[in-house]
Amino acid sequence: MKYAAVLFDFNGVILWDRQWHEIAWDDLSELVMGRKLTREEHEQYVHGRTPGESLEFIVGHKPTEAEQDELLTRKELLYQKICLQSKDFHLSPGAEKLFNELKEHGIKRTIATSSPLVNIDFYYQHLGLAKWFPRDDIVYDDRTFPGKPAPDIYLRAADKLGVDIRQCVVVEDAKSGMIAATKAGAGKIIAVLHKDNHSAADGLDIAKFVENLGQISIDDVA
Repeated sequence: MKYAAVLFDFNGVILWDRQWHEIAWDDLSELVMGRKLTREEHEQYVHGRTPGESLEFIVGHKPTEAEQDELLTRKELLYQKICLQSKDFHLSPGAEKLFNELKEHGIKRTIATSSPLVNIDFYYQHLGLAKWFPRDDIVYDDRTFPGKPAPDIYLRAADKLGVDIRQCVVVEDAKSGMIAATKAGAGKIIAVLHKDNHSAADGLDIAKFVENLGQISIDDVA
């Protein structure tokens, strides 16, 4: 087997929620800055970044822990409300089929996400992730490492699974995440590109481009 594990980004890959996050961040941005974020600001400071890093850009300084907790609680509660009200709050197309195939073939897998613990709890409650991803293997934003495009999150994910990052396939949708996987030394990067992020992989060395997880086969990751 060429690859030993698959490391999945979550937001925009397993759950197509880019626009929901943007709505919630825009709400917070209007409260703090008096305006919504631009498309370029969303791509540079939101997608793939930790919530703390996004918040630091919006408030214009490194927030205190209390300030960060207050503002991010507001943002995540609105985001979760949007999720629950949407008919599209479910795993992305092809996700369940791919996860089942990976499990059947004994291929290790985990999630490496910039989401905070409050959202991990939310996803596990509503999306049935425990069938494929042991909770203790998940790497999420616990405020102890820098966010993407730093490589730390993918190095931690590989370590959690006990595999060499060079034997890992990373599945990403955000430019910062693809850069993080490249810096980490991932063996292969698969980019999920659709109408909301069609230019995210521009200028990067990506092994395969797909529109959804259903276009990834066992041959791509084994």
